[in-house]
Amino acid sequence: MKYELITIDSNPLPIIEWQNARVVTTETLAKGYGTTEANIRKNLSRNKDRFIEGIHVFTIKNNDLRTFRNQVINGHSVNKHTTSLTLWTEKGAARMSKVVDTDEACSFFEKMENAYFRSAQSPKALPGNYIQALETLVESEKEKLVISDERDEAIRTKSQISRTREASAMGKLSVAIPRVSHQ
Repeated sequence: MKYELITIDSNPLPIIEWQNARVVTTETLAKGYGTTEANIRKNLSRNKDRFIEGIHVFTIKNNDLRTFRNQVINGHSVNKHTTSLTLWTEKGAARMSKVVDTDEACSFFEKMENAYFRSAQSPKALPGNYIQALETLVESEKEKLVISDERDEAIRTKSQISRTREASAMGKLSVAIPRVSHQ
């Protein structure tokens, strides 16, 4: 495996591939998304049903972890005491940026999407015929719509919660004001 780096927002990202997919580590996501590795792991645990093994993440351990340790060289290494490692695909990194839900996470993912994940797609990696290419494009666009819908729903829910809290506070205030003015 040849060692290459791509730099995004002064964060050097070692190019890592696992099972023919370009992936990033939890450490990379945490640095880019402006959070901690523990927070990324906690969000993954809380949203297990949204992250599919082999599509969004790869959890590697045992012999696979030993193989991975032997492949990754120079700038990126795995601690010898690590018993499992989560690697994030483009789809998984996109979903986690929505779970983290900060401007920094969305911005970093977009940059990573173009500079890191997209640069992995060379002409020889394209499907052999137009039907396959169109199916791949349609699937990608559907995934983007789902992510966008999830983000929009989260924004609506946050707004509704905020309005409900404000209305509740105003109601309590309006009950308290007459008591003060009659005294």
